[in-house]
Amino acid sequence: MENQALLKQMEVISKNQNIVLPADDSRAFLSDLVSRANTLPKLDTYYAKSDVGQIDALNIAPRQLKLHQGLATEPDFTDKVSHRSVEFIVRNLYLDTWLERDDIYYTALSRGQDIDQAIAQMLQQRFAADIQDLAFNGDEASTNNFIKMNDGFLKLAKTAAAVVENGETARVIEGDVTMAKLAELVASVPADQIALGEYKFILGRAAHLKLQAEVANRQTFVGDNALVQGRLESAHGFMFEVVDHITTDEVIFTPLNNLVTVLGRQVNLARETTGATATIKQSILYFLLSGVDFIIRTPRAVAYLGPVTP
Repeated sequence: MENQALLKQMEVISKNQNIVLPADDSRAFLSDLVSRANTLPKLDTYYAKSDVGQIDALNIAPRQLKLHQGLATEPDFTDKVSHRSVEFIVRNLYLDTWLERDDIYYTALSRGQDIDQAIAQMLQQRFAADIQDLAFNGDEASTNNFIKMNDGFLKLAKTAAAVVENGETARVIEGDVTMAKLAELVASVPADQIALGEYKFILGRAAHLKLQAEVANRQTFVGDNALVQGRLESAHGFMFEVVDHITTDEVIFTPLNNLVTVLGRQVNLARETTGATATIKQSILYFLLSGVDFIIRTPRAVAYLGPVTP
């Protein structure tokens, strides 16, 4: 990078900044942020217009097709659509990090990067990874300061059995993750629900490796056929979604788009370069704030396997 360009960059990032991105820019920023995670982009994403709100969900009752009989066809005015709402409450989360001025300078010098852009991408990457971690492991009953910020999908799936919808609830099965238990999980979901979406087993890498070892140790051709180049790709006709952030022995069986990440309506980006702390540290503070919540759109389309009682 030419010296003049480098000096200009350092001059820009040496100024304080505190901006709230406009709605369209916030959405673009958050969309880019989500894309930097592994599993989050595969889930459904909802961009909130307020911190508290609801997502409307419509369902059409099954087997509504009728035989058309020409002039003899009678109109049917019965309501075939069920209306419901899923509430969310966006929690504002922030990420802050100090970067030494020398590190910023030499990174720009050696890599020739636009430092503001590179740092924004770095913050996005960390924010996205932490959101994905919280999305699955969050538990407001936890004593861990990070985990207790919000309930994640594992906790929501486990407690969804208490949510009655059209006379049905989520299915919750207690036990260890085994091939037999996965079969029990599949059998617990009504056929009409499975027909509505592309169900997957969502689990952590350790649980997946355990299943893989179980299949590999079978002394039958079934075990060999289930493995693709030594990797277990599916079980009982359904694919796996392996989430590295899940470290517990738990499985969610549901379509990926049934798990919704609700993102806040605005993004706050700040840079603090002055003051006693910044001077003593010879560093610049970068700050990113946005909101998030996690919801299950249709609880009765979920089945959970894992420890149920403490």
